[in-house]
Amino acid sequence: MIEAVLADNPDYIPAHCTRGEILAALNLRWDAIREYKRIIELDPSEHDLLHRYASKKLIDEYEFLILRHPTNYRIHFELGHAYKDLGIAYSDRTYFSKARDQFKKAIEKDGSKIEYHLELGETFLHLNNADAALFEMERCLQIEPESIGAHCALGEIYLQAGDRELAQKQFTAIKRILAAQQRAAEEEAQREKQAAQDAAKPSRAKK
Repeated sequence: MIEAVLADNPDYIPAHCTRGEILAALNLRWDAIREYKRIIELDPSEHDLLHRYASKKLIDEYEFLILRHPTNYRIHFELGHAYKDLGIAYSDRTYFSKARDQFKKAIEKDGSKIEYHLELGETFLHLNNADAALFEMERCLQIEPESIGAHCALGEIYLQAGDRELAQKQFTAIKRILAAQQRAAEEEAQREKQAAQDAAKPSRAKK
């Protein structure tokens, strides 16, 4: 029945949800994970309850696999993403304390991911914890000094704290980064143009 429904409508989320449940019950966990990932792909807005459900099921499946294969880095890496997805789903529904806990778990899996720190920092802002938000944004800049998102968030934190000088430093950094990106894009376009012109020139016959 499920296969017939998906054959008629491949993007029908409830059918993917049911198939994921069946596959998990049959201990076909990677196939179940594929189904839950498909739900998240089909519902990128992250507002639907099924998206949150799929994110939670992903975590359940990954945690089970980690117990079976504790040294498999791929599973740990994907579990971090699953925690982040669930955190975003909670945040979108203003469950900020629950979102904070999920983002912390994501960072425990891979602290080098700037997106995890950004999400956690923004969640701390929603929870009126400016000091913790500041720490996370500074951590972002340690990982990626040219992060526009981190500079922007820091600027907003300093503005809220009444420190316009430090806020302006962050906004100036954003302008510098954007200008550098624009120059790099123009230089790349010029190189591509020159390469195309060189390729169009008739080759000289060897004497």
